Amino acid sequence: MESGVKEGVIVQASDQSYTFATFDGMQVATIYKTLEFFGRKGLLTLPNGMIAPTEFPVTPGSTFILVEKQPKEPPWFSDHEKLPSPSSLANSVEAMKKYFGIEVPVYDMCRTSAPATPLPLLVEAFGMYVSCCKAYELDAMDWGFVQNMMAMSTFYDDESLRQSDIARFLEAYLLSALPQFRFKVSKSRQGFSEPDICVEVLTVDGDYVLVAMFDVKPEMGLRGEPSIEAMKYFSDHAARNYKQKHWSCLRSCCPVLIVEVVGATIRVGGSALLDKPCYQPFTPYLHIFRFLQDQGHWEVLSRALGAIRMAIASLADFYRKLEVESRGNDVIRRADSVIWPSPIRQEERNKHAKVIQYERQLTRSALQVMNVGRQKQLLFYLSYPDGQQRIIKFCQRYGDKVHALWAEKGFAPQFHLAQLQGSWLVIDMEFYCEEDGWRPLIALDPHLFVSGDDKANKYRLQNHEWEKCKLDVKRAYEDVHDLNPLFVHGDMRRQNILYNVENSKVAFIDFDWAGTDGQDKYPLFLNPLNSWPPGVMRCAVMKSEHDAQLLNIELG
Repeated sequence: MESGVKEGVIVQASDQSYTFATFDGMQVATIYKTLEFFGRKGLLTLPNGMIAPTEFPVTPGSTFILVEKQPKEPPWFSDHEKLPSPSSLANSVEAMKKYFGIEVPVYDMCRTSAPATPLPLLVEAFGMYVSCCKAYELDAMDWGFVQNMMAMSTFYDDESLRQSDIARFLEAYLLSALPQFRFKVSKSRQGFSEPDICVEVLTVDGDYVLVAMFDVKPEMGLRGEPSIEAMKYFSDHAARNYKQKHWSCLRSCCPVLIVEVVGATIRVGGSALLDKPCYQPFTPYLHIFRFLQDQGHWEVLSRALGAIRMAIASLADFYRKLEVESRGNDVIRRADSVIWPSPIRQEERNKHAKVIQYERQLTRSALQVMNVGRQKQLLFYLSYPDGQQRIIKFCQRYGDKVHALWAEKGFAPQFHLAQLQGSWLVIDMEFYCEEDGWRPLIALDPHLFVSGDDKANKYRLQNHEWEKCKLDVKRAYEDVHDLNPLFVHGDMRRQNILYNVENSKVAFIDFDWAGTDGQDKYPLFLNPLNSWPPGVMRCAVMKSEHDAQLLNIELG
């Protein structure tokens, strides 16, 4: 799609015109999809005012009018504007409880709710930071920065003096360690509502973009909660960019590194704008005591401090590339994809995949009981132009050995597993679709009939069909159990078992917990609302008999 060209199919928007190349059999649906990619949504009409249906044929020389729907301000805007100043908010427990201690807080802070996507999975720079905290070789410049930070473990008469020292050390460190970028490190001005320290990078077109904020407190417990204060500043920044339709906001989640220096401790996290402002800490509070004789702690601290440089460099590079990509592309709305994990965004962009993210159909109270905190699942359905369909999920634990063995024998979808930054795994597997006869057991059980809900009852079996289905499932489990009796699936609930109503085949999915009998353990969080067999509890050792017991409970 090119702007301002006078050939081909013309689409007239309110502010400019677009030209599309045509092909045989092209329909209006293709134009809709391309416009949506560029953030423009609305109705396409013919010059006579008639709405052009999606299947309407497109021919060279055609002209369409785009009648756009004006985007509404995000719901969090109004609540954000009611908040007191950052310092007042961070110093008031009453205000923090009012705005952040509720089921639907103004920001997702990982305290009463979770970001729609974990930030190390969303932003490559954050994933890199988390990985570097576990394995990172510091160079001489890194060690110099670490020593300067540890030298500040003394007490300061004035908070601004600590801010000045950090700003000075940080600016010198970035200048020497990252000469390929031009940074501006600024300290808050007296009388202005500004973050204590801002780090901005100069982009190719001369625009300074925020990449990191430091919130500095004199000591623990003095002058407020630093993460709350930092998030208020970040949200002010994100709201300004959103209203100004800045490219950094329309094309990304506006990631910013958050560093809290509280007396002689430090914590590093990240912030991003998803459906609302979000924050996630990447480290605990770490002592920067100069004379603490603890080699293990020094190693943890030095990696956490040295990795700050890596994260800032990654964010600087990210914004530079994003700015270049934004040239000539007139996006006026945020794309839905900015809140997806980076591998999903790449599939949509590079392979033109259509993406659907699954959501849990549960109340927020139930989500909190489950220790989840987010409605959206890290589970995506992707369909490609060539007709291929895939399921991609993200997790931090996966029983790939169990899955691989069962898939080899035809009892599970084929899959590919890859390691991502930040201790995340991505599992890409084939999709068993309804058109081929596959159904989850929970959709087939006639005992789960819901009066008046045609959608829920769409695939319910007759009682005699259900009895045959149960026998087929039990035989399939016996077959996979015989492959390796020590392998444990760990979650044999009906929603994790698929049945093909056309050929009676059975497939098992969701191998997140799968492991080895007597060796691996159940996760820390199990849904207490489920009926688990005896012995199945948080962090308990997994037993192969648990699978058979849970299967019997589920089948009734």
